[in-house]
Amino acid sequence: MFVDFVNLFSDPEGFLKTSSLWVTFIIPCLTSGGSIFILAWIAGKVITDYGELIGSTVILALGGLSFTVIPWWNTAAHSFTAHGVKDGFPLGVAMAIWAVAHVVVAVIACCIGLASSKAKLPEVK
Repeated sequence: MFVDFVNLFSDPEGFLKTSSLWVTFIIPCLTSGGSIFILAWIAGKVITDYGELIGSTVILALGGLSFTVIPWWNTAAHSFTAHGVKDGFPLGVAMAIWAVAHVVVAVIACCIGLASSKAKLPEVK
């Protein structure tokens, strides 16, 4: 059983096809959220100017999101079709929901990354 579990990581598409449908959302969202959290945390520690911090964080979040969503896109589409989602409009709707979930995770991870870095934000007067 352990060997079967470890071998699933050599074929992520096969893993997502055989696992539950919610795993198609969770695993890619965790990888993108984790990478965006790390980028936002580093930005909060390194950048001291508030304007540069917000601009840089948005750019890092969008860049991190694009670099984590693009590799998973095809895998998720194949996973959805393996679970019975039909090609065409239904698959487009499923992929749109999947992409929106990634954007929500990116925004949350970015905010948590900035907050946990204790970035110096301007005081409200």
